[in-house]
Amino acid sequence: MKLKSKLKILVLIIGMIPLHLMAQSTPEEVLKGLKKSEKKLERFDGESVPVYLPDGKRVRGGEMMEAVMKGDYAPEQYEDEKGNIKAIMLRQLSEEEIAKVKSISKKRAERHEIKPSKDFTVVDMNGKSYSIKDLKGKTVVINFWYTRCKPCLMEMPELNDLVDKYSEKGVIFLGITFDNKKVVKNFLSKKAFKYNIIPNARDIISLYEISNYPSHIIIDENSNIVFSAAGLEKETVANLDNYIAKLTQKP
Repeated sequence: MKLKSKLKILVLIIGMIPLHLMAQSTPEEVLKGLKKSEKKLERFDGESVPVYLPDGKRVRGGEMMEAVMKGDYAPEQYEDEKGNIKAIMLRQLSEEEIAKVKSISKKRAERHEIKPSKDFTVVDMNGKSYSIKDLKGKTVVINFWYTRCKPCLMEMPELNDLVDKYSEKGVIFLGITFDNKKVVKNFLSKKAFKYNIIPNARDIISLYEISNYPSHIIIDENSNIVFSAAGLEKETVANLDNYIAKLTQKP
């Protein structure tokens, strides 16, 4: 092959490599012309507004969610001269700040308001029926999720561990989603989720006023909601584990 042809192929290959894989901005370059914003932090996806690690590396999708979930960073917004949010920088927390975050999370988990659950009857993917009324006397753990929810997917391995740990103790795990049965079936053929999946459940999602995903609730043997959590946080599954352990250890 002639040298000229080889060079054309090399140029073509280089041109196909995404720019964010070829170079990494410094924090100074990322924040050039921007100032720290005092606006309330809104939900972010890493696409509409770019998210960066402290070293200037841009993160998206699962990598971004993993970084946020670790609990080692604080997201800080930066805006342009018109007040438009242009970047989110994940600031590294100090050890003292990390300890404070863990303490707050633990206290929040311990102060959950106990309130009656709302009755419903649902049917899972295998045709089995469940109702809160019939489940009285059991611990019920509910996860509200959907198949394209990246944070939901990230916590699934740990949720599966909870099922393995507590199913033999009579705990009922329900995974409630608005996705239809066909979508869920296709999803489960590629990824394991051991909860009893309830598809087409928009009415239940509305009944429990769910707006953030993933969301979790635990219902005790008296049909009371004793724990709830919304969104992806580092301590969520650990808090679920602690509450389920307490409920299953009762005489």
